[in-house]
Amino acid sequence: MRHLDHRSILVHRILATFFVGTLCSAVMLMGGCRDGSDTPSVKSTGDRPEVVATDFNRKLSTAMKAVKSGDLDQAEELLRPILVSDPNHAQALFLFAQVQASRGNMGDAINTLSAISADDAEAAMAALGQSADWLIELGRYEEAASKLTTLIRKSGDIPRAHRRLAQLFNNLGLRMRAATHMRTLARMGHASESELYGMTTFSDPFIHRPEMPG
Repeated sequence: MRHLDHRSILVHRILATFFVGTLCSAVMLMGGCRDGSDTPSVKSTGDRPEVVATDFNRKLSTAMKAVKSGDLDQAEELLRPILVSDPNHAQALFLFAQVQASRGNMGDAINTLSAISADDAEAAMAALGQSADWLIELGRYEEAASKLTTLIRKSGDIPRAHRRLAQLFNNLGLRMRAATHMRTLARMGHASESELYGMTTFSDPFIHRPEMPG
């Protein structure tokens, strides 16, 4: 029970990372991390020998390092057997999506993230955020807005998600829709100067600076 409580506490840290450009930090957090170890744990079932779970841990840890270093072939070689054995393994799916996106296959990466079960709330929420980021890069703005809206509905007011929606709607010329999210940011105390200005001048576009703090 202690392990499950720890995973629940980590959800906000995971969601805070979904726009930083890499999934590795989110994957490590989702792993639950056994006390005293930085190796992500694997959800084991009763019929899996401990040695198999340990092997999954080792492969996941090595795959994360491979993704970080850009060795995509090694990462894929390590992740495929895990996904063959457990197609719903959240950490492996996150890493495999990262491999696909790094190879320029963002559409496939988004589909991979959609395979993460909604029953794993932490992983599913992080997948929504990262999928939205990739959808924006692909110019699929309505789909991105839908992902972000779902993220807010399921996880509460997340400043980064509101800011992303404000940026998206503003850049599309939808000032009133952007203003809704800017008001929420202001209420939460997270609105920037340009966002506060934009709330009073709906007819004029305002500039968002990239990578603003959430």
